Amino acid sequence: MPIVNYERYCEMLERAHAEHFAYPAINISTIDTMNAAIEGLVAANSDGFIQVSIGAGTHSSGNLADSVLGSITLAEHAHRVADRYDVNIALHTDHCTTDKIDDFLVPLIDETARRRAVGQPNLFNSHMYDGSDLPLEENMSHAVPLLQKCAENEIILEVEAGVVGGEEEGLNREDVAKEKLYTTPEDMLAVYDALSAVP
Repeated sequence: MPIVNYERYCEMLERAHAEHFAYPAINISTIDTMNAAIEGLVAANSDGFIQVSIGAGTHSSGNLADSVLGSITLAEHAHRVADRYDVNIALHTDHCTTDKIDDFLVPLIDETARRRAVGQPNLFNSHMYDGSDLPLEENMSHAVPLLQKCAENEIILEVEAGVVGGEEEGLNREDVAKEKLYTTPEDMLAVYDALSAVP
């Protein structure tokens, strides 16, 4: 079945929320790992997410080291292969930091806008903006315009509001105090207030 469209993706998220479960979300780095992730979901008869990071996109473009080109290549491969199977698969980009918004997220959102203008499906279903290294107000000052751009193209935006512990995608937060690793209820309300203003 094709990579899910916006309506099916929303249905997936609503079902998981209503039935209290989570989908597997598999980070891939190459076409081989993309194939393995798809085949794993099929073997488990499970819907799920496949995630592409900046590093995966960079790696997949070879010596060009172009994270956008590599991510587009991986996503297009997923669209073609997933079409041959019978599970719902959503494509997501993972952990885009503030310094990579203009070089990674915006070009990928623009690519979806270009595709939609000629009747093609969205390239990615969702993107993640990770502004967790910033004070919350500054984080939201980037997240709100990104959400507006995503909403115009029926793309879900995931926003990182708390600090992720450990090391991931070159971000090392191993020395962060434990009390900083969790988003407070006050922070969640502030995120809700900021993002819910976007139509």
